[in-house]
Amino acid sequence: MAVEHLFEAHNTCWIFVALSNEPRHLDDITYCVKILLGRSVSPASIFIFSDFPQDAESETVDGDVRPKVRHPSSLKETLDLTSFEYAFVVCGGHGTIRGLQGDEEAETFISPHALRKAVASIRGLKVAALCFCQCYAGVFNHLDSHEAARAEGAPMLVSFGATIFYPSLSARAGGLGWSANLFQENFFKWIANPVDIDGDGIANLIDGYKYAGADTIKELQWVWADVFAELPSHVAALEAAKISGGDEAELTALQATIDEAHSVLYNIQEPWLSNPPLAAAIAISL
Repeated sequence: MAVEHLFEAHNTCWIFVALSNEPRHLDDITYCVKILLGRSVSPASIFIFSDFPQDAESETVDGDVRPKVRHPSSLKETLDLTSFEYAFVVCGGHGTIRGLQGDEEAETFISPHALRKAVASIRGLKVAALCFCQCYAGVFNHLDSHEAARAEGAPMLVSFGATIFYPSLSARAGGLGWSANLFQENFFKWIANPVDIDGDGIANLIDGYKYAGADTIKELQWVWADVFAELPSHVAALEAAKISGGDEAELTALQATIDEAHSVLYNIQEPWLSNPPLAAAIAISL
C-alpha cells in the first residue's frame, strides 16, 4: 500500500501523556524527546502532559530544550490552540480500567473519550496515531468506532498498544539507566532508524508496531527467565523467616516479592493494532 500520510518534522505534533509521580516515567519521555530533537523536530512541536511534581518552564536534555511539562488538566485547552496536519500521541505512565490514571485511587484520570476529544480538537488535523504504552492499554482500543470519530471532518485515527488488558512491563534493558517502558523504548528505536519489517519496500507504521512488539517480547523473555531463576530463593527466604520468627513487616515484604514475581511470570504482554489499512498508509520521515 502506498504512503498517503507522511509524518514529518514540519507538519506533525508529538504529544506525550503520562499520569505518574515516578521519575522513571519522565525518563521514558526524555528518552523519546532526545530522539525527536536529534531528528530535527522543534521543541515547539512537542507537548508533554503529566502530573509529575515538577513543572519547569523549560529543561535541558543534553543541551537541547525540553518543552514545559504541563498538567493533564490543560490537555484539551492546550491542544485547542494548536494547528497541525498530523499528531502522534504517546501515552505512558500508569493505566487502569478507567484509562490513564496514576493509581486506582487517584482523582485525576483521562478516559478514552476525553483523550479522543482532546486530540480531535487540534485545528486542521487529518490523521492522529496513538501509541499506548501503559498498563491495560486495550481500554483505548477501538477509539475510531465512536460516532464522533466517524463524523464528517473528524480526523482519522489509528491506535496501537503494548498490551491488551495486562500490565505493561518495564525493565532495565539495552544499557538504559532506569526501569524503562520496553514497548515505548523499542518503538522510538524504530523511529530513530525506521526498518521495513515486512519487506514491501516501505517503512510504515505497521513496521514500527511489529518492530516494537517483537523486540519487547524478546527482552521480556530475559526478564521472565531471570525472575523464574530467582523465585526459589525468595520462597526459601520467606520459609526461613517464618521458622526464625521474623516479624510481620519482614514476612509481608518477602511475600510481596513473591507475589510480584508471580505477576510478572504470568503476564502475557501481547501488542495490538487497530485500523491496519490506515497504519499501512502512514510513514514517519524525520
